[in-house]
Amino acid sequence: MTAEGSSLLPALTITDLTVAYHETPVLWDLSLTVPAGSITGVVGPNGAGKSTLVKTIMGIVPAAGGDVRIFGSISDKARRRVGYVPQRASVDWDFPATVLDVVLMGCYGRLGWFRRPRKSDLERAREALDTLGLTDLEHRPISELSGGQQQRTFLARALLQNADLYLMDEPFQGVDATTERAIAMVMRRMQQEGKTLLVVHHNLQTVETYFDSLIMLNVRLIAHGPVAEVFTEQSLRATYGGGFP
Repeated sequence: MTAEGSSLLPALTITDLTVAYHETPVLWDLSLTVPAGSITGVVGPNGAGKSTLVKTIMGIVPAAGGDVRIFGSISDKARRRVGYVPQRASVDWDFPATVLDVVLMGCYGRLGWFRRPRKSDLERAREALDTLGLTDLEHRPISELSGGQQQRTFLARALLQNADLYLMDEPFQGVDATTERAIAMVMRRMQQEGKTLLVVHHNLQTVETYFDSLIMLNVRLIAHGPVAEVFTEQSLRATYGGGFP
């Protein structure tokens, strides 16, 4: 199916999805769709299953039941259309690589691990670095960067993946205001280019600013739909309970 034809399908269709760790459900009987071309936030309390949802879509965590379709397909090939920005806290930042090295890793899904990036890949990497204000840092070891600079480096790497669906796990967590603005700007630019973004998020004050639609989770699906319709006090209390911020 062509990219144009697949864009008529939802970017994600999740049906009866259950995920368990040591027989304890982390996600229970989840069914939802994510429209193509949207920026969808995923919110919920700690332990709600937000990161697990992203990892299950990626195939990192196996499902106990149900299925995940990416642009209508359940094949492993469909996951090649997915880009991933992990939580910064989950990355080993002592890995001996420069900023440019890390960004160029975004090419490897297309090139394979043993082919050298081409001149055009280098040009695209430097464009991504420029977009995220990292041009002067391309030769700096990734371990020497601030938290915000590391997060922008991972977003630049994702841009090189040239995916159709991007999964971002807490991209705004622990970053400075300049980095937050840069990430938000790039997200909108990606949407304008026809990309779909699914973003795990923790700051409820910025939900209405950053997202078109929202998934509210607490192991089960509490609410899902356009932000204007589902981001209500009733849904927030159902999602967060006594911990409603």
